[in-house]
Amino acid sequence: MNYNLNMLIAAANKQWRGDNPNFIQLEYAPENVIRASKGDVSYYFDYEKVKLILQLNEVDLHDERATYDVLGKHLANQLSASMGTKIFPEIKSHTSDYI
Repeated sequence: MNYNLNMLIAAANKQWRGDNPNFIQLEYAPENVIRASKGDVSYYFDYEKVKLILQLNEVDLHDERATYDVLGKHLANQLSASMGTKIFPEIKSHTSDYI
């Protein structure tokens, strides 16, 4: 599956109050990694991690809406990890991403 980063940014930003379209930003980093950032906090992931998160959450890859919803919530969880809790506890994470 190809992922539209603009749709992923929109889904991630939708998880935060105010719906600011620039609150979370995505950019390509070296070694085919994507950097999601919210202020000074960053989370790095690649396409293999995306596939793993979708598998863990049993998302049908043909369901575009569910795909971006889960990924947006996953990014929100990772970028708010400093609070010590998940904003969306129903979203499963890989052990390498545990808060």
